Amino acid sequence: MGFSNWYCVDNILSFSSGKMESIKQVFHQHFNKGVDLLIKCIDYKTFESIGETDFVPDYGGFEILHNDYTYSLVYTVDNIAFFEKKKFNIAIENNFSYHPPKVGQSEKYQQIREKAKEFAYLIDELAPSSREKSLAMTNLEQSVFWANAAIARNE
Repeated sequence: MGFSNWYCVDNILSFSSGKMESIKQVFHQHFNKGVDLLIKCIDYKTFESIGETDFVPDYGGFEILHNDYTYSLVYTVDNIAFFEKKKFNIAIENNFSYHPPKVGQSEKYQQIREKAKEFAYLIDELAPSSREKSLAMTNLEQSVFWANAAIARNE
């Protein structure tokens, strides 16, 4: 289970654009010299081998996604890089993250709320007070929530 092709910088996560350029430059300098030294990658907590790679930048904040895990560089010593391994699930990351409104989304949220409010008044007028009416209102609120969440999470 090695980290083959880590040097494909376009697949690396969590870099600012300024650091990305310097990493590319360092990478090209590294390989243009013909250096053929592999860096051992070790799990920081278990000390198990993760694999080997051709290149790891020598500063904190480096993170890569591999086989449903993120590996964050903790530190390097000589030709050994220690990484913290964390489970990564794109759906969990998306569902439990803040999604600030994008242009036009607030209007969509408002449209959904207005239509739901019209329907809520219709239910309130026609349905007798009961457990079922209460559930209908609760589920209507949930429908509004999930419709808005669909917009926030997926646009």
